[in-house]
Amino acid sequence: MYSSDCGGNYDIRFIYSELHNSTNSTSTVIKRSEKVSFLNSNYNDLYPSFYGKDFYYHDEWGIDASKIEKIIYCSDREGKFNIYEVNIPSDSTLINTLKSNQNFESFKLKINSQSDDKCPFVNGKLLVFSSNRSGGFGGFDLYYSIFL
Repeated sequence: MYSSDCGGNYDIRFIYSELHNSTNSTSTVIKRSEKVSFLNSNYNDLYPSFYGKDFYYHDEWGIDASKIEKIIYCSDREGKFNIYEVNIPSDSTLINTLKSNQNFESFKLKINSQSDDKCPFVNGKLLVFSSNRSGGFGGFDLYYSIFL
């Protein structure tokens, strides 16, 4: 997943691949980039990250997409950047959810401030984000929060 401003404002997109097996060979087909319709608005939608209580980016087993429960991203749809989350249905795969034209509801995280909060990244229960909120060292500073 990534963000692109090709349409004038930033939209969240994704690329995926499919494995094709035949009797003599196996090949990987990389699919075209697609918009994630339920994450995008008429504003800037950026920095998607995944969250799941047992999902970690770096462990000895690699990434297990079945443990992804939410997508976390930021958007300025309310005039400033806030961090939002969307639940991924438990009865769907990640790719099928991303391709879906359903309208999944986004929820603002409670850590948002009156300033711009953006660039969320989650690893396990640790959320790291940037913000230009007061009390920092100027500009955007890094903050973290731990999911309980």
